[in-house]
Amino acid sequence: MNIESTVLPASWKIVRLGDICKTTSGGTPSRTRSDFYGGAIPWVKSGELCDGIVSIIEETITEEGLKNSSAKVFTKGSLLIALYGATVGKLGILSCDAATNQAVCGIFPSEVIETKYLFWYLRSIRSELIDKGQGGAQPNISQGIVKEIQVPLAPLNAQHKVVAEIEKQFSRLDEAIASLKRIQANLKRYKAAVLKAAVEGKLTEQWRKDHPAVEPADQLLKRILTERRPKWEESVGAKQGVSASPGFGAVGINNGDCNKGEAGESFASPLPQMKTKGIKPKDDSWKKRYKEPAGPDTNNLPELPEGWVWIRLGALQVDVFDGPFGSNLKSTDYVSNGVRVIRLENIGSREFIDGKESFVTEQKYEQLKKHTVGHGDIIFSSFVANETRVVMLPGHIKKAINKADCFCVRINDEAINKRYIETFLATRTAYEQLVGEVHGATRPRINTTQLKDCHVSMPPLAEQNEIVSELDRRLSVTEELETTIETNLKRAERLRQMILQQAFSGGLV
Repeated sequence: MNIESTVLPASWKIVRLGDICKTTSGGTPSRTRSDFYGGAIPWVKSGELCDGIVSIIEETITEEGLKNSSAKVFTKGSLLIALYGATVGKLGILSCDAATNQAVCGIFPSEVIETKYLFWYLRSIRSELIDKGQGGAQPNISQGIVKEIQVPLAPLNAQHKVVAEIEKQFSRLDEAIASLKRIQANLKRYKAAVLKAAVEGKLTEQWRKDHPAVEPADQLLKRILTERRPKWEESVGAKQGVSASPGFGAVGINNGDCNKGEAGESFASPLPQMKTKGIKPKDDSWKKRYKEPAGPDTNNLPELPEGWVWIRLGALQVDVFDGPFGSNLKSTDYVSNGVRVIRLENIGSREFIDGKESFVTEQKYEQLKKHTVGHGDIIFSSFVANETRVVMLPGHIKKAINKADCFCVRINDEAINKRYIETFLATRTAYEQLVGEVHGATRPRINTTQLKDCHVSMPPLAEQNEIVSELDRRLSVTEELETTIETNLKRAERLRQMILQQAFSGGLV
């Protein structure tokens, strides 16, 4: 809010924060001195500011640490504001005497302004403070900027009334938000339960009774596995003499020169191309590289209905590949228009999040085209934390590349419903298999081999189609409700800001 242009009550005035409050920042004792830490003085870091009362303080320092650093003790009730990084503008009120690090500015209590009044005012102008910051992606604000903040100073009795009215209205708003979030959580649990029922056959029990003559999945699987080797030989045969990983997952789009078309096309097999040129493999020894896919291990997996089977994802006619790593694709390669890059931010739970758009030039795409993805490809996030995130690319994604950690799962068989595979990978059944495979200390993730090893429950094709249709019917209403809740949550946050603007222009007293 632009306080200087706001019409205030006659008894209010605009003052500079540094003229009514004493401020100072903290410091960090040397980390090489163990005797500076573990003492009796709580030491607050900016990440511990919670826009409320600061009561959880992880570290403490000693008197020696305090004396030998720029850290200072702030009294109970002091107002703290974060100056640096991702937490810039975050606020907290101390529940006890404590020191802080240099990323925190302390504002001592003052006789002319109530701490909570100043707290709520600073909360109302957080976005403006961030705009004044410097430092690129994570702007920093200085203690000097804090001191120069213009504050609408009301008489003390009016300040008390403003704080009371804000907290009364926010209490009502918080109750409404909590109610919306409970409904949101219930919808999420309902969706998870429906997906689980779908891939375990419970959703289509009546359908199976009504369609007893459907080809069982074991026959479908037998046909898939019978066709698997000839297709592998056709795709890999021309690579004789070139190192290639055995198994069907090694072929397709990741074979570099084979990838000449756009995403979604059936890429030309190299073997017919070589035959056209009159080139023949020396012998059939290359065929020995083929390995039959490992059979399923059904221990700890749910029992399936009659006619269903478990199969490892990698045993299907499927390609699974990652995007370009490291310097192959850098943030400086992104441009405003060109070939789309599919990023982790685009992957929801069976939902393509279109808001975050990144592109590379056609020239850069030519360097990375073996990572081409498009409509019908399934994109799976390698980060498996609280749930799996997976989505089938929608129709408007004609040609794109996947970024690192965005695994592409490409189904190469019309006897498998792609949306059923997407559905299975979004379930807790898939999550529980994969979460135990997560590795890596700084960025825990799974790899493509572990994803291909995930067991998929496979119903007959006709039942796969029925499951997808039934899910569309059941979840369409749920998804509409989720959209409505998201809209109302955003509206509640706008209302919160409107209440603060009204409060500090004198509209609540």
